[in-house]
Amino acid sequence: MCNNIICKGDREYAIVEIEFYLYSPTHRDWITYPRNIDAGKWFFHQSGVDLTFGSQFEKRDKIITEDSVFGGILIRGIYDLKIGKYIFGPQKCVNELWQELDAFDHSKDYPIIKTISSSCRIVNLMCCKRSINIDKENKVKYWYKLFGSDIDVINYANDIDIYSDNNKYLYRYFNLRHGEDARKFSEISAKARPSSWYPVKTE
Repeated sequence: MCNNIICKGDREYAIVEIEFYLYSPTHRDWITYPRNIDAGKWFFHQSGVDLTFGSQFEKRDKIITEDSVFGGILIRGIYDLKIGKYIFGPQKCVNELWQELDAFDHSKDYPIIKTISSSCRIVNLMCCKRSINIDKENKVKYWYKLFGSDIDVINYANDIDIYSDNNKYLYRYFNLRHGEDARKFSEISAKARPSSWYPVKTE
């Protein structure tokens, strides 16, 4: 967020909002989409696009294995450096970055991460809880089915508790360009604005 931008042809975008997702044997974050993929790839899913961690999702006899570790960083907000415009919302970011690509040759315009020295200065790096409002019991059941896991042989009640604990962690980060307060920022939809947030030490 502070030293990288997304480039699409001659357009450059600062990354101003992200959200972390990770499933591992010691951090069973069931809301993470399963994947088998190397680190540093774009991973599209029904909620938007992630920049991936090295990920391996395995099942044996319908049970997710203890070797499975997968996840990534959801791109939730970007800032067009050329025209000075915010784009918020995971799907809106996908639309902005991948719309109108040449169907036969996207080698020049395909979005890539580029490290820079000064454009993405740290103005007000803040973190907060993820903006997820769910029925925990039904959501955990849904993810079990998605993973192909057998609910009867897993400690279901314990996983609900784990999910609750995970949702208390500060997975969501903002680095708004002009130091705006995301809790009151009109460009972010009311339902997606954090109710509280915390400063991040950058030294």
